[in-house]
Amino acid sequence: MLDRAVAAWFLLDRTGAAGPAEEAAAVELAGELGGLPLALEQAGAYMQASGRGIAGYLGLFRSRRAELLGRGDPAGYDKRVATTWALAFAELGGAGPAAGLLRLMACCAAEDIPLDLLLRPGPTAEDFDAGVAPVLVPLLADELARDEAVAGLRRFSLISAPRNGLVSVHRLVQAITLAQLPAAEAQAWRRAAAALIDAAVPDDALLPEAWPTCAALLPHAQAALDLTSDGMWQIARYLGFSGSRPAARDLFQLIADAYEEDGAYGTEHPRTLTARHNVAHWTGMAGDAVTARDLFAGLLPVRDRVSGAEDPDTLDARFALARWTGEAGDPAAARDQVGTLLPVCQRVSGPEHWRTLQTRHELAYWTGLAGDAATARDRLAELLPMRERVFSPEHAATLAVRGSLARWTGEAGDPAAARDQLGTLLPMRERVSGPEHPDTLNVRANLAGWTGKAGDPAAARDQFGALLPVLERVSGPEHPDTLDARHELAFWTGEAGDPAAARDQFGALLPVRERVSGPEHPETLAIGHSLAYCTGRAGDAAAARDQFAALLPVEERVLGTEHPHTLDALSNLARWTGEAGDPAGARDQYAALLPDFEQVQGPGHPDTLAVRASLAYWTAEAGDAAGVPGSGTK
Repeated sequence: MLDRAVAAWFLLDRTGAAGPAEEAAAVELAGELGGLPLALEQAGAYMQASGRGIAGYLGLFRSRRAELLGRGDPAGYDKRVATTWALAFAELGGAGPAAGLLRLMACCAAEDIPLDLLLRPGPTAEDFDAGVAPVLVPLLADELARDEAVAGLRRFSLISAPRNGLVSVHRLVQAITLAQLPAAEAQAWRRAAAALIDAAVPDDALLPEAWPTCAALLPHAQAALDLTSDGMWQIARYLGFSGSRPAARDLFQLIADAYEEDGAYGTEHPRTLTARHNVAHWTGMAGDAVTARDLFAGLLPVRDRVSGAEDPDTLDARFALARWTGEAGDPAAARDQVGTLLPVCQRVSGPEHWRTLQTRHELAYWTGLAGDAATARDRLAELLPMRERVFSPEHAATLAVRGSLARWTGEAGDPAAARDQLGTLLPMRERVSGPEHPDTLNVRANLAGWTGKAGDPAAARDQFGALLPVLERVSGPEHPDTLDARHELAFWTGEAGDPAAARDQFGALLPVRERVSGPEHPETLAIGHSLAYCTGRAGDAAAARDQFAALLPVEERVLGTEHPHTLDALSNLARWTGEAGDPAGARDQYAALLPDFEQVQGPGHPDTLAVRASLAYWTAEAGDAAGVPGSGTK
């Protein structure tokens, strides 16, 4: 096969076509023909004889591929693509196992077909159409028969050499293979391929050990599976849990649309509504909490009407609405929504049902984020013995409560206790989930964070440095958890006394996060925020000021003007304005900012008090000692 650029040049040279549109069409047609020299020459001969341009041929080829592969006379050669492969098919024997294997592969994606996953014992003749079963079942039951079929296809160069259980087949071979079959027989092979792919998809795509299998099956599922199949549902879940959250959102949107358009389901079928639930969830996980909140707000009344106000699916939608309301920047509203939901769960499911206990967990979480860490801590301390009694001391749900209790213990003012609690939790997690399970790695990350907050930033830096290569190996170098660890490593590098190194680490991380999550994802904005802060701490106050000034309108648009991160950016802009030599400007910015902090955070919140102190400092620095409203400490 020719390189795509070389193949495109050949088409332009063979036909004499010119111009941007023809050049673009040549590149696309070269890709459609897979760089196959005979197919390129045949297409060129057809275009020269018919007078059709490359763009026109490309459109015709996409709609009538098989016919065009049988037309056009290559110069100096008496056989066309379709004829050449027809001879190979005849030699193989149309009803033999090699031909059957080729038909199966023609229904998959062209590259890296995982025969070891697809051709496994289990399915029987009853699982396939009558014309397919006699050919396919022997390939599933006998590895030797499969190897002989592969060898037969290799003998005629119809597939690539097997590599680690993977083979590839040229897309034109796929097209001709299916085009030569009667429509009903081709459809039977498509159903067989879908059945084998669906059976090979793991049942629980949440587990990291299932991800390599899902990754290998992904393009073939997209090629063969119906959007309403269970296998496609698991593939969408795999995308989300493995870190490709925008892809999960987009695939679940296609799945939801397919359910809505399918007469067997429709717009209000429970399966359709669950797909919409997943669209909303992964929209939020992809960084758009506001849209997730709005999608759940639109879904909830439909769930209420279709399933009933106290149906578990309806309660789950209410739970999700509360969560994304909080993630969108209103933790107090999330707290109140979960607080209203809790007595309903207690009445419907019972006080010790897992949904009730999870709602209590969530109530504590949003109570803490709404500014009352001590109450969050106390609620979790009350919840923990219930979790232990209902589930067991080392159940995953119990360990999750322990992790949250440690967090809010730290947020309530005792970071050393949080560190110690996480230190006790870590070996339990390792024993229950394994040392490299994502939940275990999450505990390690939290332990490192609270170690730093307890006063040992160098140890936090070193712990994140040790954790990062594990995350890169287990989850991948661009998984959100891995990028979060890189963020923390940079932060604690700065806190350990090297802001210039932290600045450089944030600078290297930012384009990766932008590519993976998008330039306006909250985590991307957080990295930009940290980069600006460390730039200032490394000695360039003016650059820090300018970076915060550029970041601020984006945070206001994405997060909202009263989101805590937006207010923090305003505070930093004021600080570095002063540090850059404009104390009067800093004073005025802090003066304008103080009422917002008082309204959003409350007059006694630590962040509000810090703004008040900074206002006092910069008022004095601006030469207005008489106007200092409080402490002179910056």
